[in-house]
Amino acid sequence: MKKTILLLLLFCGASIIHSQKTQYIVSAADMFSRKKVSYISLKDGGEIEGKIKKLKRTKGLFKEIQIETEEGEKHKLYPEDIESMYLPQSGFDKLNKTFDFAANIHNTDEDDLNYEYLQNGYAYFESVNVEYKGGERTLLLQLLNPSCSQYISIYHNPYARETQSIGIGGFKVAGGKDRSYYVKKGKDPAFKLKRTYYNDEANYLYGDCDGFVEEGFDFFNLGLDVHDYTYNCKHEK
Repeated sequence: MKKTILLLLLFCGASIIHSQKTQYIVSAADMFSRKKVSYISLKDGGEIEGKIKKLKRTKGLFKEIQIETEEGEKHKLYPEDIESMYLPQSGFDKLNKTFDFAANIHNTDEDDLNYEYLQNGYAYFESVNVEYKGGERTLLLQLLNPSCSQYISIYHNPYARETQSIGIGGFKVAGGKDRSYYVKKGKDPAFKLKRTYYNDEANYLYGDCDGFVEEGFDFFNLGLDVHDYTYNCKHEK
């Protein structure tokens, strides 16, 4: 058991360092704590703080969230009710994933994210319009690049296929990188960015930045590319 724990820590440490240096993308959350408070902003302007009593998901997408406040009030919420939310990750999921939160955080006046929550192991989700079968669809998705999402946002694609991962003692500790994300630039709806089409979409994503040139964009450096575009390019106010 001790050997397994040691190996887990070594693999997690290597994964964290790699992510901080190259990706600027946090890993998607899978498990959530029922002991810590969740913070939910509703589309009608209301705010709810409470602990998760029940979660229903289908193929990775939220279908229903039941919350109980400190006063004992119970709320049953659906994705269409929610504008954004911070959910606390639990146990090993927090150890394996939230410590890869990028260290280079740049706070701006345009940034409304609560970095204290993020650094304390919360995953941030928001309502996003996405391109879907020739139209648009609204999904509640996790933001994966909170440290540099002012102009281009990267969201978890619950349907994305992953690269091969390494597991120890039943835990996935390395690898398993998504092969596609939902990506949103400015006010445009988010679209599904697949690994094989990254170079084709690079001009749309970065073409308004003079001098932002790279020969052959690497999909697994997407987070770093977005970070460089955010802080090394001039953007119209």
